[in-house]
Amino acid sequence: MRILWVQETDWIRRNPIHHHHMLERLSLWGHDIKVIDYEILWRFDGKNGHRLFQPSLVFNKVSKLIPGASIDVIRPYMVYIPGVSRLTWFAGNCVELIKLFRDWRPSVVAGYGVSNGLLALKLARRFNCSYVHFCMEPTYRMSPTVARPIAFQFEQSIFRQAQKVVVINNRLVDYAKKMGAGEQKISILKAGMEPFWKTRPRRDQIRKRLGLGEKDKIILFVGWLYSHSGLLEVCRSLENRGRNLKLLIIGEGDIYRELQKFASRNNNIVLLGQQPHTKAVDFICASDLCIMPSQDTPVTRDIVPMKVNEYLGAGKPVVSTGLRGMIGEFGTDCGVIYCKEPGDVVDTAADLLDSPVLYQMYSRQARDYTTASGTWDDVAEKFGTILYNQTQSQA
Repeated sequence: MRILWVQETDWIRRNPIHHHHMLERLSLWGHDIKVIDYEILWRFDGKNGHRLFQPSLVFNKVSKLIPGASIDVIRPYMVYIPGVSRLTWFAGNCVELIKLFRDWRPSVVAGYGVSNGLLALKLARRFNCSYVHFCMEPTYRMSPTVARPIAFQFEQSIFRQAQKVVVINNRLVDYAKKMGAGEQKISILKAGMEPFWKTRPRRDQIRKRLGLGEKDKIILFVGWLYSHSGLLEVCRSLENRGRNLKLLIIGEGDIYRELQKFASRNNNIVLLGQQPHTKAVDFICASDLCIMPSQDTPVTRDIVPMKVNEYLGAGKPVVSTGLRGMIGEFGTDCGVIYCKEPGDVVDTAADLLDSPVLYQMYSRQARDYTTASGTWDDVAEKFGTILYNQTQSQA
């Protein structure tokens, strides 16, 4: 198949998530895949301070996770001016998408973008091609407040008009229905699980290689540093703690500078910045437990971040705030322990680390959940089948 994927974020620099795992595997299995993305991190990069215009770019044979995977990433032209960048990038999408439909002729189109997602859907219909909407969160809620009403209209139109809707957890089925998707066209495709606790070196070996103390009790967070991530509250509650309880933070984002201030005056808070996926997994395996301390907001309430699966895949207990999506997905017997507020995460984690019996119970639950779940190969195969069935419906 010739698969066209559209999105509104950076394919190359942002953390790998569901579609990286699925599409890289599909490329290894012989499918031709092109991605349209957006350089969402440009405002965080000083390198673009002197540039005004970015022409359309093509990155050939991109692989983030799996050696040998080959995906062509197309980045439409844009102007580096706040408030204007997305509008010019959207215009660039029009040019690139028309070119792809006319010359490359995709077999099927999929994605989770809202603006370029609706555009791709309209063009797919014109060129007798199916569109599959991939929903990982209520996307319109991530938009700036002023743009949220129009983003809602765009996303609702996609749910109503897409030939197929794929969601990643049970809570999002209800969301898809509320947005207008018929029940018969909704499929659930949960994240794959990889048993890192079986395949990676022992914890003490990884710690030695990474320069971490054997006696340190390490709490780990991996991901984008959103203002609603709860990390500022975690850092406040970690101040003045014993030095052997350490918080490692992997990622970049909105609150990085504020976290730097905490790290500068607390030896038990360590900012590691963005790390390659393989090294991030090493840090997960070297930690004692991992955290998901997000604030409960309309944006976060129903999310199930893929990093939680990677935490559990390493056999690590996870301390999370009691988000509706998290509880609905993992319940209370899959290695996740819940607390009420982000500021409670450190106390909950410390209590768990001080109780070997409880710690071993949650670790065992994490390993059992991983063993019982499907791998990313299974998930990619199911997604490929969904896409193939859509090509047949348009034949």
